[in-house]
Amino acid sequence: MTVAWNAPPEVLEAAEDDPVASEAVHRFARLVGRFVGDLALVFSATGGTYLAGETAPASSRSRETGALGAAFEEEDPFREAMRAVPRFVITRPEPAIDGLAVLLRDENRFLYSGQDWRA
Repeated sequence: MTVAWNAPPEVLEAAEDDPVASEAVHRFARLVGRFVGDLALVFSATGGTYLAGETAPASSRSRETGALGAAFEEEDPFREAMRAVPRFVITRPEPAIDGLAVLLRDENRFLYSGQDWRA
């Protein structure tokens, strides 16, 4: 019997019992880890990297088992530097709205060169 999953949450749920779904989540986490690691190097992201969105929980869960973290750090000869880069997972459903709310509450806390946010 072939099973078709139509959305990431379905694959995540199936990964707990289905070896094919589990392998898909594992491979996805490794791909994300490599991609985020590459971007961290390109942009010198020493302050950290952030994962957000529907697939972030999969990457987060896999990170606990080492797939994302190991792939993130596979950046020879920069392995030690990559280990020092913090990694965060944003679990809020609407982080952009949350950020805008913070901006509106205290607009003077943020500095934007050449921008005036006052109406």
